[in-house]
Amino acid sequence: MSDEAPEWPSEFTEPRQSPGFVFWCDFMRWQRGVNDKLRPLGLTQPQFALLAVYGWFMRKQYGVTQQAVVSRMLWKFPGGVLRACEGSVSQAARSRGIGSMG
Repeated sequence: MSDEAPEWPSEFTEPRQSPGFVFWCDFMRWQRGVNDKLRPLGLTQPQFALLAVYGWFMRKQYGVTQQAVVSRMLWKFPGGVLRACEGSVSQAARSRGIGSMG
């Protein structure tokens, strides 16, 4: 067995040359900044995104349920995000006039 690392099938010689890696680093930096701002509200960026969609539907007079909001999103949240959102967000949402997540 060789101690050499296997050849990496990439045109880039280091991660910083890869647009995908640079995008991922930028996204993670952005998400950390957003999470820092949301932490006092007890929210994460995915929870905030879910609430934003729900709030948009409510302003547009759509009578939607949590399931309807999630089914219209471009990505699927793990169940834990929804459960955490139900618990930690309900008080913040009510105080802002958004209503329940039901």
